[in-house]
Amino acid sequence: MTLDKIQTSIVLFCMTAYAIHLAGDVWRYRNYKYNLLQFTALAVVFLVLAWSSGFPFPRISFGSTSSEATLAAMFVSIVLGMISNYIFFNDTFSFRQCVKPILVSPILLMPLYSLVEGSSKFESIKVASLCLISYQNGFFWKIFFEKIEDAIRDEG
Repeated sequence: MTLDKIQTSIVLFCMTAYAIHLAGDVWRYRNYKYNLLQFTALAVVFLVLAWSSGFPFPRISFGSTSSEATLAAMFVSIVLGMISNYIFFNDTFSFRQCVKPILVSPILLMPLYSLVEGSSKFESIKVASLCLISYQNGFFWKIFFEKIEDAIRDEG
């Protein structure tokens, strides 16, 4: 996938405007933790775009990634999402509480595995998209298990 000049200009303008907006929020409200998370997310999006399409100087992609490498990247993304959730919602660090969600991460990977199963190669933009979805699943892992618990309670 490559972005044309207009798309690249729009995305670059929006990302820059958002970064300026976040800097203004930091200066105005002094909410460092929340804005640091947003700055980090913005940087991750920028890096994923740069990796997948050469953003802001697009290149044509000729390579692809194996399904094993894609699954590994998705797993790492889920774990990073879980760690981000822990950092965002906790003021103190507990190794035991941080490791616990990582141990259930393969359960979150199972539904996403069906997207990878049966394919041998993936273009880099597809891998980036799957990694972002995996990160999101990792960040919201508690909600996933709360929904399952509610469903079990409703049946019983």
